[in-house]
Amino acid sequence: MESVYSSSVATFVIVHGAWGGGWEWRSVADLLGGMGHRAFPVTLTGLGDRSHLSSRSVDLSTHRDDVVELVRWERLREVILVGHSYGGMVISVAAPQLGDRLRAMVYVDGFVPEDGQCETDLIDPAWVETMVTRPAAERGEGWLVPFPFPDDLDGYPADMAERYRASRHPLPTLTEPASVAGTPHVPVAFVHCIDKEPGTDAFLGSLDTARRRGWLELEIASGHDVQIEHPDEIARVLHDLSVRF
Repeated sequence: MESVYSSSVATFVIVHGAWGGGWEWRSVADLLGGMGHRAFPVTLTGLGDRSHLSSRSVDLSTHRDDVVELVRWERLREVILVGHSYGGMVISVAAPQLGDRLRAMVYVDGFVPEDGQCETDLIDPAWVETMVTRPAAERGEGWLVPFPFPDDLDGYPADMAERYRASRHPLPTLTEPASVAGTPHVPVAFVHCIDKEPGTDAFLGSLDTARRRGWLELEIASGHDVQIEHPDEIARVLHDLSVRF
């Protein structure tokens, strides 16, 4: 059946956030496929269906390689790299490795590091202590971070809430400094999810960075997990950005 969308086919590589997996973005990938695009929702090492590969050696560089090797082995070109939340860190360090394979980048409420910054540099230190380092020390053998928001999943589909609650994220991925030197000069957009409780938006600093860099800024009326709350809407936004890029 011919797609009702008239744009050319785009290739999306979608990188999920901490404690997530490609499963979070499957419905969005399916919607993009229905629009005539190709979408590859990555699952990062140590998470989701790759949780059995978790180890103390899994760090940000490991996740960078997950993305880069997918692009290379799938022989992808003109890639629109999408990073949600922690996935913003991953696409930031993957981009310099992709060179002319990269068409554009989209941060969906994603962390945007400067060269040498790690994710914990971009988060309030008190939050890092109470939600990351202390739980890892007490309940994660010093290197696994339990899901920090188990009581905030009301309204999520039960199967998704169960997967989040069971997830533990490798701490070294959050503390390894990002190397972003050599990022290709491609169009970049920052999609800001604005329907959050006051004082809980951890991405305002990254939004400021996006503005300083002159990136395209879009807003979407959703909480942070837009891929779950409004999959149709984020799929439409990504489609529209593919037309602009």
